Amino acid sequence: ELIKKIASGGPSAIGYDVNFPEQQDTQNDGALADAIRNAGNVILPAELRLLTGDNGRPVSDASGTIQPIPLLADAAAGLGHTNITPDTDGVVRRLPLDVRSSDPRISATRPAFAELLAMRAGRMPAYQAIPQDDRGLLRINFSGHPGFTFPVISAADVIAGTVDPTRFTGRIVLVG
Repeated sequence: ELIKKIASGGPSAIGYDVNFPEQQDTQNDGALADAIRNAGNVILPAELRLLTGDNGRPVSDASGTIQPIPLLADAAAGLGHTNITPDTDGVVRRLPLDVRSSDPRISATRPAFAELLAMRAGRMPAYQAIPQDDRGLLRINFSGHPGFTFPVISAADVIAGTVDPTRFTGRIVLVG
């Protein structure tokens, strides 16, 4: 219902940053897939985990991709990685645009969740024009001034119909 209500307002993209790695039931999974497919602009997360041991080598049984069940993945407009790379002080200032696994068993390469949202919304420059550091990380250009926040709207209010869906028109909407 949330996706249907948001989509009725005509957002440029919907980023649904909730992982759905396990099947629930056919009816509910199907309804969610239908809402995602009908919206046509929903990006879902797929985390390409690159866990390493103390020696820097991949942990044999822990590497892999956590992604939505195939029914939802197929309905989405795209799947983007949600991996982050904190600096040594624990603050995230950079984002890998693409994640490639160093584990030979994993051949997946995923673009970033935020990158797919921006592309879907038509707000992404040509890939070659995006400045990256020598590790292939994009320095995050945080919006606004310190303390600046984006509007937050309750999902319950959207579902209840107390939020005018035109509030989403032309915007990137994040759910998470």
